[in-house]
Amino acid sequence: MTTNTSQRRRLLLAVIASVAALAVLQWSGSLTQLSTRVLAGEQPVQGDTEDYFAIMMKSSDSPAATSAPMSSRGQQEPSSTWILTPASSAAVVFDNSDATQADSSTLSAESLHSTTPFISESEPSLDNVQPASSSPLSNPAQPIPSNPAESTPFNPDATHDPVLPNVKSASGTWKQLPEDHPLVLHRRESIKIIANSSLNWAPAWLCNLDSEPGWFYESTDTLNDLDFKTVVSTVLTNKRVAIIGDSLNWQFGMEFVARLFAEGFQGDRFPGPVRGSFYFPSLNFTLFSATYPFLVEYKGSKPTPELNYTQPSKQLTFVLENSDYLVANIGYWLQSNNFKVPGVLWSDAYEKVVNSVVDTMSRRLDAHAKPRCLFRATAPRHHTNGDWNTGGTCLDTVPMQNATYSSFVGGMDNFVQNRILRQALVKDPRITLFDIVPPTIVRNDAHDGDCVHFCLPGGPIDVWIDMLLRLMWDERQS
Repeated sequence: MTTNTSQRRRLLLAVIASVAALAVLQWSGSLTQLSTRVLAGEQPVQGDTEDYFAIMMKSSDSPAATSAPMSSRGQQEPSSTWILTPASSAAVVFDNSDATQADSSTLSAESLHSTTPFISESEPSLDNVQPASSSPLSNPAQPIPSNPAESTPFNPDATHDPVLPNVKSASGTWKQLPEDHPLVLHRRESIKIIANSSLNWAPAWLCNLDSEPGWFYESTDTLNDLDFKTVVSTVLTNKRVAIIGDSLNWQFGMEFVARLFAEGFQGDRFPGPVRGSFYFPSLNFTLFSATYPFLVEYKGSKPTPELNYTQPSKQLTFVLENSDYLVANIGYWLQSNNFKVPGVLWSDAYEKVVNSVVDTMSRRLDAHAKPRCLFRATAPRHHTNGDWNTGGTCLDTVPMQNATYSSFVGGMDNFVQNRILRQALVKDPRITLFDIVPPTIVRNDAHDGDCVHFCLPGGPIDVWIDMLLRLMWDERQS
């Protein structure tokens, strides 16, 4: 009885201390302070209290990831300690509607080889795909001025991050260029070309010509110092790239297509294994892009899906077997406001799915040299003063200086997601963390109403494309 009373007393004191810490956090707005408290297991966050309390208690079980056992690959296995600083990582998904389900039609993987486009008159099913064991414009090479009006980018404090040998990020600064700058004029022309194209997303997501064309991200981790067409012609020839996951990854893929169209590369949709597939004959380049919920097999739908954590989806298996580069993510399919399976914490489900996908990628890489696997992180949606269904808005007209996860409703879910992801990626250094948080988290102004998807072309998704191309360019040159 005395032991139980003591435990209850300690628990009560911990809760009181956590509430007090949260008040301090809300007053200070410091994500660095939040990171320290989260890692110490002392800081609850807004949202489902039970979920976060369980996560924080799990974080305090062991002092550091460096004490974890070693795997067969010579890498540390993840312990129960999840270590991630506030500034690492991100993605976004549409919360207020069910994303379009993946098309079940596909081509037979056996009929494909590295120099043949995915084009066929028929569309065989995915049944034959075996799951893994268990134009006118050229980019003006104009430098970005050093002194235009600029926003302050999110500056990560990576002191407590697990050491990942393979991270692609982009530190830099958003700058607003004058209207007559060649880059601004070029983007305005791109918007006109895309608006007049057959790309069916254009009317919904086109950026406002009065604002977005002036914002550019200055970073040596993107293509600021390189010509877009030269890079594309060099790194995409005879390649297949897959960008799958949540609806932000679908935007990522469709904007990739739009950028190629706007630069004069002609391509066509074609029936095949992945909804949103495009083939560019002058490059012999194939892009797969689609929304694939969860990346594991499942039944039902959100918020109560029945997930098979040990069974990779057939779509994931297909792109692993038939791509040179793969960018995958899960994002908002698994967070507190849209995963309500009784008795299952959303964070536990997310951890299981992420580790399952990482293990599936690892098995593929154990047996084959490709694809080059990247796992995209999750950035906060930009709702303030409420969520998508409770009056939340994103009405800012300039980037939010020093934005953090806690600046946005539900942002702490994404903080937890990225901590889990980083810990999972410790297992295999061959898989790259595609950390798009730094250029993304501050762009709360780059939406056209829904605070989740970004306007195009421009905004952070153009930076994601440049980051991927820069990675491909640097690896080719090396």
